[in-house]
Amino acid sequence: MKRIGLFGGTFNPIHMGHLVLAECARDQLALDEVVFIPNRIPPHKAETGYSPEQRLELVSAAIADKPAFRASDIELKRDKPSYTVDTLREIHAIWPEAQLMFLIGADSLFQLENWVAFQEIFRLTNFGVVARPPFERERCQQEISRLESLYPVLFSWVEMPMIGISSRSIREDWNRGRSIRFQVPEAVYRLMEAEKEGKSES
Repeated sequence: MKRIGLFGGTFNPIHMGHLVLAECARDQLALDEVVFIPNRIPPHKAETGYSPEQRLELVSAAIADKPAFRASDIELKRDKPSYTVDTLREIHAIWPEAQLMFLIGADSLFQLENWVAFQEIFRLTNFGVVARPPFERERCQQEISRLESLYPVLFSWVEMPMIGISSRSIREDWNRGRSIRFQVPEAVYRLMEAEKEGKSES
């Protein structure tokens, strides 16, 4: 059975931390591939920075030479907020026999029961929980045990090195004219440079 990791986010822009997370998940969860799913309209975030189409282009460039990674425009086709349950329904229609692993940060464990149609989500996917600080391992494990006892869902830990990079800090440094090289893949850096030059010439 094919094992597919689902990695959703704004990727605004995608950076090296995202790639390290995806590779750690691929390796530790024995995934056949990891699908990067940029959001169009995240339910709880104001849309700023790069457009959905630009973010998809940046993700595609970042993973172009990585056969186990792919980019999906499944959420960019929607003209409404992106909810995980809608994405999972569509993915199950595409890969009905696949075993899905949805990647989340440890902090999200305590919000899962607030997600739209969360019980259906638990039937459609299991979860890879990324152990990135700050989080309390014992408290998170207690929450995992509670959820697994109540619902038909399984959780697996994904360990990754601590990487102090965020899309927000990259955007801020970029807008201030500071170097972001080596924080983003080289292909992403070149696209961002080209986009900036295009703006300056217009």
